[in-house]
Amino acid sequence: DMESIIKQIPLPMSFYAFRSVATEVILFVHNFIVYIGVALFFEIKLDWSVLLALPAFALLVLNAVWVVIVLGTLCLRYRDMIPIITNLTQIAFLVTPVIWAADLVKDRRMIVDANPFHHLVEILRAPLLGKAIDPLNWWVVGGLAVGGWILAFLCVGFTKRRMPYWL
Repeated sequence: DMESIIKQIPLPMSFYAFRSVATEVILFVHNFIVYIGVALFFEIKLDWSVLLALPAFALLVLNAVWVVIVLGTLCLRYRDMIPIITNLTQIAFLVTPVIWAADLVKDRRMIVDANPFHHLVEILRAPLLGKAIDPLNWWVVGGLAVGGWILAFLCVGFTKRRMPYWL
């Protein structure tokens, strides 16, 4: 889709990652209207802690950019990775407490806490439901951001000159 632009216009490769994430953020903001309707309908009790959703969302966007950079580079180099990552994403969705409650596995809470996707979901879900965010969620998501950006810089540093040839 962007192959001809990438080959003709000298933009940093991170531009395309930011563009992709910005598109998803715009979609999220449009879909957020549904949350407002649901919160009003179910009379979710919200207080000032709901404002923690803003820095949580910023941290999620920060994580999304490095994920797009790393996975985009990996999928660009190895075309067979696309279906593998698609399948791994579906598995991650099923093992992450999105459609099931984390309280169901009280005796195995360590397994839930070892799942980074749980923390990525919970850091935004908790304040939007009027609940407190567990400090562990902040630490895990912040650590993912730092580690992920280091990985993204290394990934781009080693591959940026070859990326246009992989298209």
